[in-house]
Amino acid sequence: MADRAARANDAFATSPERLEENILLAQMERLRGHRGGQYAVHLHLSALKPINRQAHFIDIASRSFESLSASQDCHVYRLANLDIALICNNVPIDDLDPVIDKVRALFGEDPLTAAEPGSFEDRFATWYDLSNDEDYGTFHQICEDLAAAAEARREQQVQDVKQQEMEGNPLTPVELGTINRKILKVPLSDLVRDQVAVRVVPGGKSEIMFREFYVSVSDLRDKVAPKINLFSNPWLFQYLTESLDRRIIAQMAQREIGNMSESVSLNLNIQSVLGRDFQMFAQQIGEHANKVIIELQIVDIFSDMNAYIFACEKLRAVGFRILIDGLNPLAVQFFDPSTLNPDFIKIAWGPEFVGDDQERRAEEVREIVEHAGRERVIIARVDTEEAVKWGFSLGVSHFQGYFH
Repeated sequence: MADRAARANDAFATSPERLEENILLAQMERLRGHRGGQYAVHLHLSALKPINRQAHFIDIASRSFESLSASQDCHVYRLANLDIALICNNVPIDDLDPVIDKVRALFGEDPLTAAEPGSFEDRFATWYDLSNDEDYGTFHQICEDLAAAAEARREQQVQDVKQQEMEGNPLTPVELGTINRKILKVPLSDLVRDQVAVRVVPGGKSEIMFREFYVSVSDLRDKVAPKINLFSNPWLFQYLTESLDRRIIAQMAQREIGNMSESVSLNLNIQSVLGRDFQMFAQQIGEHANKVIIELQIVDIFSDMNAYIFACEKLRAVGFRILIDGLNPLAVQFFDPSTLNPDFIKIAWGPEFVGDDQERRAEEVREIVEHAGRERVIIARVDTEEAVKWGFSLGVSHFQGYFH
């Protein structure tokens, strides 16, 4: 149950032969003498505004082509700079165009998707007829440049990992075992933090909706592994968070949930929810499961949608409530989280809600509020009065954060 915001990206550099750019370049070489019916499309997502280049949003864009690649001879390459390249063989343009338009719409407010007045140039997507010598040569050179840039990036990753190891020893299976043993000796109260979510009622008074329990990774590192880089191995770090999940589940099982005056929320991995420890916990609290809210991260959900659906069925069968966490203004632009049928949706307040686009952002969240229902939406990371007033303007009365 670690603080998911603290999770690091994979620090391991990809081997040269597995670089997507090199795979793309190799495919171009194979096509050199067999280019009839072949064309390529280059989506320039690396040119999006920084706020629109978050990895899980690029995931959504990339997955938009999955059904097409499964049914047609269309290869999708997700590049290290976040661009997407497609190579298609006799794929009808009418089949591909709607998918590209869908991806373009996801980033609809980004200047990259807007054509210059009076210009025929499309800065978002460039098409190449590979049967044409000039187009083939142009795109082949682009692929070579992308491969060179990716290799330079890979080498920099190697240096970054070495630098990280200088700043902290890498997390190894042996170190993980040592850390787990240390965690068992540390009072859980020294690791667990809690934060309330409140409902603001008329008159400005607030009442507690639930109290969320989570583990601060920075506190964990200070307590049990001050010289270890916990993020150096993402798979071992995932295992560590699942170990923490099991410990907090065991602690909650010792509490008299039915006698607690407040509901509680637990921020868990989906795999932890499906595990034996959680199933035993569910059996133990029985009819009081409705006092427990399970918070699941949107990134975790996207990584395995089938596991999420299965977890929801098991949770609801017992009586637990489900909250989707990890949403921000850009996420709600891409999709309506209410379609995932949660009991609550948590949207993080941030600087994206102010500025030139604040009215558009507000309208996007207002639609989510209308679809999900006001009682289901929580504005999180609230630390200013401005955030509370903004929530009120949308009809939201549930908040979580450090503003009092």
